[in-house]
Amino acid sequence: MTKERDLAATESLVPSAVRTEELARISKDLAEANTLTSNDLAEANLLLATTTRASAELLAKTTQASAELLAKITQESADQIRESNEVSTKMINRLTIILVVVGLVQIAVTAIAVFAR
Repeated sequence: MTKERDLAATESLVPSAVRTEELARISKDLAEANTLTSNDLAEANLLLATTTRASAELLAKTTQASAELLAKITQESADQIRESNEVSTKMINRLTIILVVVGLVQIAVTAIAVFAR
């Protein structure tokens, strides 16, 4: 049994130089892959930062434009309501005067009719 283990161990042993070269190659490949991945991540982060900044700037501009438009619409609405109120007030004042005059005319006509009898 011991001879079989020694034989199996001997047959499966890889020369030290081959293992070192292979490990060095694997290590180099991993280092290159790590560098490439790091570079890709750095580029992706830069792109993300650029897009985030552009999005923030666009959002700020749209928000500002919306606020200005809302302010303009609100002001125009307020102006229209004020003008409408002024017109309504003038019309009600005229109508009140007309009603008072009509009332006075009715009183005068009624008084003339009473005195004429």
